[in-house]
Amino acid sequence: MNCPHCKVELEIFAQGNLELYVCPVCLSVLLEQDATGKILKYFCKKELLSRILSTIADPSLFEDAKQMLKPPTNLACPKCKTITKADDLDGRLKFLVNRCPKCGAIWLETMQVPLVAIAFTDVNNPDDATFKETINQILQTTKRKRRGGLKSLDDIIAPYIAIPLSLFGLPVGGALPVGDNVITKTAAPATKAIIATCILCFFLLLGWPKSVSGIALIAEKVLKDKELYRLISYAFAHAGILHLVGNMWFLWVFGRTVEDKMGIIRFVLFFLVCAVTSAILFIAAVADKTIPCVGASGAISGVIGAYLILFPKAKIRFCIFGRMGTYRHYTYVYAWIYIIAWVVMNVLLGLFQSAGRSIGVAYWGHIGGFVGGIIFAELYKAFTPISSGLSPSRGA
Repeated sequence: MNCPHCKVELEIFAQGNLELYVCPVCLSVLLEQDATGKILKYFCKKELLSRILSTIADPSLFEDAKQMLKPPTNLACPKCKTITKADDLDGRLKFLVNRCPKCGAIWLETMQVPLVAIAFTDVNNPDDATFKETINQILQTTKRKRRGGLKSLDDIIAPYIAIPLSLFGLPVGGALPVGDNVITKTAAPATKAIIATCILCFFLLLGWPKSVSGIALIAEKVLKDKELYRLISYAFAHAGILHLVGNMWFLWVFGRTVEDKMGIIRFVLFFLVCAVTSAILFIAAVADKTIPCVGASGAISGVIGAYLILFPKAKIRFCIFGRMGTYRHYTYVYAWIYIIAWVVMNVLLGLFQSAGRSIGVAYWGHIGGFVGGIIFAELYKAFTPISSGLSPSRGA
């Protein structure tokens, strides 16, 4: 059998009555069946840890870690040549590996090996506990190395600025969230469908601008005329192209991770519930009940609220812009720090709005959606059974 990447013959690594096949070049591994996963910790101890320590200490690895853990597509099983499928080993992993649907063999990429080894360890086995501690020490060493160097002023301040203010000539840098360090299993079909629906509605309404008032959230129409459909329909209309692009960007950054956790159906229901809670607080807070409101930002605020509950220790990746966009680099900020700063900003601006200041954004609607997202996420956690088995952390 040959490695599908390096095209060299796989070598046998044996321990007791178990054996696995390893590529001598890239150190990828083939397990013939689940049971042989127990040998992984011995392989890691003897062959892999020294090499993986030097590799994992490379700062560039963390920019590509999610990509490196993804299973290759159209990979043929080295054993029977059947095209493998993505699999999470019965829920034991937070990422996917390649598994042959015909013979059951499991193909592991190099960076997947130690994490899968942890998933096969036994909490009651002292030897396994020692192995897990070794892996943990490697991760802690890596974290300490990554802490080196002071952050620039832009790195510290910019992630809390909603738009890249440097593009307008201001001396302070700006930033945009572009992703996170959470490994997801799915391609976020529900998030993509919601984005596509919002884009379609936007262009359809361009042709019939008067019809916007028929789906916008207008407090008077809901309270007096009982047009309850407006509690949801307004979320799919937007006031302009920048409004649309901004909302869809934040929905993609945060929504795909939350959807991966909740599942497609629950995520769609969750999005609609957040749209409703956002609308309710907007109706309660707005002084002029005839003012129309459109946009998915309230529901997206709910997505951000759920993200805070489900992934508080995750890190949000920001693209930092220097003055006038003259330079660009990336930095990470803990999700809970960024989201709390975002909430404080919305509450303060909401208070300004309530005091009669003219601010053309429904900030209380954002808070309503955010609260709805937190409640939904807490209920999800309370009523969703915790999967058994050991698995690596999602957001280290």
